[in-house]
Amino acid sequence: MVRKSLRKTHRFGETLAGILEEDVYIEGLEGNKMIETDICVKHVIRDGEKKEDDRRNSAEADCIVSLLQKIGNSDTVGVITPYTKQRDLIKKKIKDKRLDFDMDNVITVHGSQGREWDTVILSVSDPGGKGKWFTSSLIPKSKGKQVMNTAVSRVKKRLILVCDYDYWRNNPNEFLGKLVRSGRLMKDSD
Repeated sequence: MVRKSLRKTHRFGETLAGILEEDVYIEGLEGNKMIETDICVKHVIRDGEKKEDDRRNSAEADCIVSLLQKIGNSDTVGVITPYTKQRDLIKKKIKDKRLDFDMDNVITVHGSQGREWDTVILSVSDPGGKGKWFTSSLIPKSKGKQVMNTAVSRVKKRLILVCDYDYWRNNPNEFLGKLVRSGRLMKDSD
């Protein structure tokens, strides 16, 4: 049996390819030197006191609606999250604001396989600490590394991480922590 490994990507820039190489493609992955994947982070603090297993984050959903109002409706934008409850909350808030956005492009990470967009907005949704599940690359049972790889692999040009910047930045061993640390923090005007 012949084994082949992905070692070069034409779609991702060197920064994203380097993070994927370190955490996912351990046999080596070379990024495209001609492009750079834009990694952005929109800092959102989880609203209120929620149970750790509540996978909804209303503040992130509100932030995403605001981003979509600025970006506009486009088939080149996908909104993904690891959790069904968060996906449903985002869809509800889009509908409540009467935004003209294709709800088929608001999807869970698992449902996004086989699709790609120029811009992916990733709602992390998880609280920090013990409450992480699909977002943690350090809990093998959660398959978080594979889930986050699937999420970022939907991106063609720009990845916008909507999450608690401070929490993830201070967790450099996590896949998401590495993405946050390599990205640029978006301002309110962005």
